[in-house]
Amino acid sequence: MHMECVIMYDGLERRTIDRFVIPNAKVRYRLANGVSGTGELIDLSRSAIRFEVYFPLIEGSLLEVTIELPNRDEITLKGHVVWTFEIRRENKCFAVVQFLPFGTDARYNPPDSLAKIKAIEKTYLLDFKSEGFIIKDYPYKG
Repeated sequence: MHMECVIMYDGLERRTIDRFVIPNAKVRYRLANGVSGTGELIDLSRSAIRFEVYFPLIEGSLLEVTIELPNRDEITLKGHVVWTFEIRRENKCFAVVQFLPFGTDARYNPPDSLAKIKAIEKTYLLDFKSEGFIIKDYPYKG
């Protein structure tokens, strides 16, 4: 599935990010302090991931996220929590993690992870466009 997010600043469109959904994909995460958890993937792009968590994560936290794909493949990426949102009446929490840059330095995400995301993106963007899905979106103050 695919979702296009247009981010607005001062009423002007600054950028467009293609996001897509991978049905039945799960997320595992581990914070730098060792706290870990699991969640449901909401959507993904080449630069970030949004997923449901059991408790709000602290914005700015560094963490490692592993996306468990339906074919049992995995992609592990490092990033920072840039947004959290809690819906108390539904007992739900969401987090957006922006990935660190891709490169060969140990501080970066490996380039092969970006190649995997691009390959997956082709499959799920096409699936979404042909099926015409609508995704319930939650506010993002990005």
